Amino acid sequence: MDMVGILLFAVLVLGGSHAFFGQDAGNARNESAHVSPGTRCIHAVNPPKKNHEVHVPSTQNDVVTTTNIDERVDPNPSKIPSLMDPSSSIGLLPPSTIDLADQCFPVPRCDSAARFRTIDGGCNNLRFPVWGRTNTAHTRIVQAHYSDGTDRPRRSTSGHELPNSRHIRTTLFRDLDRPAPKHSLYAMQFGQIIAHDTEFALPKTSNNGSKLECCRPDGTSLQTLPKNCLPIKTPNDDPGSKNRCFTAPRTLDTADRGCNIKPVRQIIAVTSFLDASFVYGSDENTA
Repeated sequence: MDMVGILLFAVLVLGGSHAFFGQDAGNARNESAHVSPGTRCIHAVNPPKKNHEVHVPSTQNDVVTTTNIDERVDPNPSKIPSLMDPSSSIGLLPPSTIDLADQCFPVPRCDSAARFRTIDGGCNNLRFPVWGRTNTAHTRIVQAHYSDGTDRPRRSTSGHELPNSRHIRTTLFRDLDRPAPKHSLYAMQFGQIIAHDTEFALPKTSNNGSKLECCRPDGTSLQTLPKNCLPIKTPNDDPGSKNRCFTAPRTLDTADRGCNIKPVRQIIAVTSFLDASFVYGSDENTA
């Protein structure tokens, strides 16, 4: 049982809930009717499923590479939207550029007989060993829309800056108190687990490696803005904040790694797998 399974099991136990999995759920439900009141009973029947084996050509050092793209095609191409009917794939990347950023990172040496997943996510997919690895780039299936085709923020069709994001947020998406009596706090916490386990973006830094300050300490805008800043300006009538500026450095990308692909791809600082990296870390030193 992996870490996510353990966490889910703990939630079910602490919440006093009955879990029913698999085809035996109906039988388990009937059996629970004969249990005396107050007795804690957990039914967790999950019949094993056959694994789909990935056959990797054996080499002297069990090294898996992705140099021959024709031999590394996805076994289920219909699952990738851009490989569907082109008439219904407007705005999606063609297959040849979905994995464009893979060339920016060295291919890890993989042991096809390894029993456990790697701490950094490398080689978890023997066909595509870079996929999901920490400190690599996100895979895109939707076209990026930079004003210069590389990394500059998008502009409106008139060429002007887009509307203020904070103003849109407070106007269209107001804070409302909407209780959810059918869901406990566990629902939110489980969502947080998924989010923090699969996503963490690294901010760009200043030339000397220090933290970028995109606003003044008093919450006002800087007169001269550092290159890699995209601060959020707050309207004067903003109901939620007295600060007129929220600092927002841009995200580390492939250009910062010396890889000149266009457009840039953002770097992910954790693995893309549900492997409890928020507990154990995503590199050997942290682990």
